[in-house]
Amino acid sequence: MDKQNKRHIQQISHGIKTPNECREELGEKPSDDENMNKYYMHKTLIPLDLLDKIAQQESDKKSKDPNTLASNEEMGSKKEDTKQHNAVLGGTDDS
Repeated sequence: MDKQNKRHIQQISHGIKTPNECREELGEKPSDDENMNKYYMHKTLIPLDLLDKIAQQESDKKSKDPNTLASNEEMGSKKEDTKQHNAVLGGTDDS
């Protein structure tokens, strides 16, 4: 891939130019697809000061999700239940 194409890919992926703008610069006919006239940017490119806010929002979502893994406290309680169950049945405590 030549230097000009790499530059166009970077410009498109960083929201500097639309795909059709780059096609025209390369001497190609613009596409009729309406999405080729839109600006694109990687989802991961965000201002650094928003990282903490986003991380907190994701953490809040996980803590409200009933499908997330049990807390360490719950897991400890389940481990104790298993030990008691094994003792009653005459099993060994391998933990």
